Amino acid sequence: MDFESQTFDTATFLEALASGDPSFESCEFAGCVLEGASLHGARFIDCTFSRCALLNVRLEGVAFRDATFRHSKLQGLDFSRCNAALFEVRFEDTSLSYCVFQSMDARRASFASARVEDCEFVRTDLRKVVFKDTTLRSTRFDGCNLAGADLRTASQYAFDPSKNKVEKARVASPACAALLLPFGLEIDGVGRGGRT
Repeated sequence: MDFESQTFDTATFLEALASGDPSFESCEFAGCVLEGASLHGARFIDCTFSRCALLNVRLEGVAFRDATFRHSKLQGLDFSRCNAALFEVRFEDTSLSYCVFQSMDARRASFASARVEDCEFVRTDLRKVVFKDTTLRSTRFDGCNLAGADLRTASQYAFDPSKNKVEKARVASPACAALLLPFGLEIDGVGRGGRT
């Protein structure tokens, strides 16, 4: 079923999901709280999620194109289950915890004032992705392409440059000192979690 230019709360969102493989275009999701639900096959085009909480929601085949999460909480989501061809998401002032981005193209993602904690980016294409004013606490980057990524205003990141492609990634001093931690260096003023 197709939904266009509508506003959804938790109850109406669950009703729409029950219609089977729904498509949402230019819709607003306000204050929706979903825990353990399945969004299987849903399409979100030019949609905004404001003050929503998606907790352990299943994302098999979900398409996010020009979607924005604003002032929201996302926990336990496996974004690598999404439709890779249509993954274009902005995370603005949103908390992401225990989320997975694995073996996917996330070049059309952006993070602004986001709090990313205990997440995993594994074999993820993050070329030129901007992490503006974003905290990346205890977040793992392994086998990622971070070429041209902008981490200048990000904080608490630490990853092994020998295990990721980092050519022309933009980092700020002294935060870049944290990138040397995997090599066993002890650097004054730099803790294990990145920028101090």
